[in-house]
Amino acid sequence: MSVGEKNILTMMSVDLPWDITTEILSRLPVKSLMRFKCVSVSFYNLISNDPLFRKKHLHHQSSFKNVIFVPHFINFQCRLVSLSLEGDVRKNRIDLKLPTSGKVSFHNSCDGLFCMSMSGGDAVIWNPTTRQVRRFHTCPSYIPYRSWIGYSLAHDSRSDVYKLLGLTITYGYRITTYKLYFYSTEKGMWRYIEEPSACDYVKYDGQTTIVNGAFHWLGSNEKRFLMPHVVVSLDISNETWNACTSRSYMG
Repeated sequence: MSVGEKNILTMMSVDLPWDITTEILSRLPVKSLMRFKCVSVSFYNLISNDPLFRKKHLHHQSSFKNVIFVPHFINFQCRLVSLSLEGDVRKNRIDLKLPTSGKVSFHNSCDGLFCMSMSGGDAVIWNPTTRQVRRFHTCPSYIPYRSWIGYSLAHDSRSDVYKLLGLTITYGYRITTYKLYFYSTEKGMWRYIEEPSACDYVKYDGQTTIVNGAFHWLGSNEKRFLMPHVVVSLDISNETWNACTSRSYMG
């Protein structure tokens, strides 16, 4: 335990009001919180089980602006690099101890959670700080050796839950099929999402862009996709499609 953490424990041992104690804990780094879980039962319940505390802690931590760099294909020896966007650029390299020894594809991160996929197509949500892992079976349309699969994790601010989007691209002899799914944690299964009707072709090219509570892709009415005509978005909360011309979207 660091000197700073010992000083915090000494200060809180003076029987501070619980709301002040909660405020102090909500501003600590995650690694310090993991240590403080062992201080008492009340600390453990607050840090591990209180959703309001987790939201407050996430709000404070999100004020630190960092960019995360990680290769798309990673293995158990990979290292993560983060760069600070405030003041002087500082590079922090962190050794990753992945929950598997096989090849893993990295898709995106959301609120400190990593969204990845295994070589067999299953999705993995991993918290690198707490080492907690949750694994999801692959989308039903995934065909080994014929399909590419991608995932994207996003936070639904309206219902305060995380949603996992799955995309499969299956290559046939003359046709390529694209299918989108949302994972339902209530039913433990994938739900198929109908294709947007605003354009004929959507460019699902791996990384999905999340802006203003929606997934975004470029769309076109030309099969060769020489020029994008629209920006297609899928709302995370109500799961509805929207589209606008690429020119109006860019202002």
